[in-house]
Amino acid sequence: MTQPARTQAAACALSVALGLAYVGLGLAAAAHAPHALLVCVVLALAPHAGLLALGRPLPRALVGLAAGLAAVFVLLPPVLSTDVYRYVWDGRVLAHGLSPYAYAPHDPALAPLRDAHYALVNHKHLATIYPPLAQAVFALVAALGPSGPKLASALGVFTAAAVLERAGRDGHAPPNAGRALATHPLVLLECALEGHLEGLVLVPLVLAPLALVRATQGARWAAFGHALVAVGLKLAALPLLPALARTRRGLGLALGVFAATLLTAGALSSAGRRTGEAGLVAYAQGWSGGSFGHAALDPLLDRAVEPALRGGRLKGPAVDRALRAVRGTPFDPLPLGELRDRGLHHSVLRPLVHRAAAATLLLGVFVVLAWKVRDPRRSAAHAALALALLVPRFLPWYGVPVAALALLAGTRAGLLCAALGLLGHVGDAAYQHAAVSVPTSDLEALALLLVLAQVVVDAR
Repeated sequence: MTQPARTQAAACALSVALGLAYVGLGLAAAAHAPHALLVCVVLALAPHAGLLALGRPLPRALVGLAAGLAAVFVLLPPVLSTDVYRYVWDGRVLAHGLSPYAYAPHDPALAPLRDAHYALVNHKHLATIYPPLAQAVFALVAALGPSGPKLASALGVFTAAAVLERAGRDGHAPPNAGRALATHPLVLLECALEGHLEGLVLVPLVLAPLALVRATQGARWAAFGHALVAVGLKLAALPLLPALARTRRGLGLALGVFAATLLTAGALSSAGRRTGEAGLVAYAQGWSGGSFGHAALDPLLDRAVEPALRGGRLKGPAVDRALRAVRGTPFDPLPLGELRDRGLHHSVLRPLVHRAAAATLLLGVFVVLAWKVRDPRRSAAHAALALALLVPRFLPWYGVPVAALALLAGTRAGLLCAALGLLGHVGDAAYQHAAVSVPTSDLEALALLLVLAQVVVDAR
């Protein structure tokens, strides 16, 4: 058998395997079986990666099958997350002329809006954390119930895939990028079944680097606009900053996007003050665990924290004044409900040191990317990967934009990172359905090493 014939046979076998895995995904979702669903996702990722490695165009039949699976997912209830019910709730609140930023779901003023899905709304005591454009989308699709946000997210995925397909024909993206995104099992799971917002964010995230390829002032302004849309949907424009900042004028636009991100985050952090608890602040304070980078960095950083503490607290007039200055603001580092004794407690200082170190390292990566990487597509892909590795907690759906930008740039480290992000679902499923806590720190450190090894391979 000749080499082309062997390649064709391998492509056919992998396509059949991926199609069968799609069938398994649909059946597992219909049965609401989280463990079977995760097994099928892993089984689907293997042939999908194999097809990409062959470098042949993915069959159109697979794209059609993926679209059919997405349609089935949209109609089924989510299996691994309840976020979509919060999206619908926020949309209904806004559609009734009220502000989801001012009222938490448990507020008595919203009692008339409670329906059969109210019990599934998460974090009922907190005001919403989702930005204004996302709220507008929620309001538009709220009448469709949980299927509404899922449909919007799935349409975002296939729109981004169409953009990549056209870019591939124009030579601005790998030829397989569009079909690879449309058929990616993790993307279909997180966007069409679970309904996460990342599907919508994909459109501006892929349009911005493609605009910057043209290297004109008008293109930079177009990329700036796409970045602002990403901010308005989910504060997701940070991976675009190094690519924007390559020129002096672009640096101003990058700083503008960063300022918009900070202002939006600050406004969201202040939401819900009338209820006593701000949504984004509470999320940020509990945003830890399940991070590739922190699994390796945290043990080293702990050694720097311990000597600074005396009797369990870092004390001193300067610390006391700083705590009083930020008390009750979005920058207050003390966990909600903690006794505010004089001094900075170890439980607060430790995550602050960890996050400050990670942010400093991320800034260094962004500066190097802006200085060294000329291709905006690769710059965005590397920035998204660095962000994914260094966030305090990497949730599986964060892998969706990482995978999309990796496909746009033709790199594989982001695809590997997105696939390994399923560790988060494995731990959650084991705990929620069997009350078993799965220690994943060692696995996360190993995953970090695997991703970094793939970065080196990509660089060659």
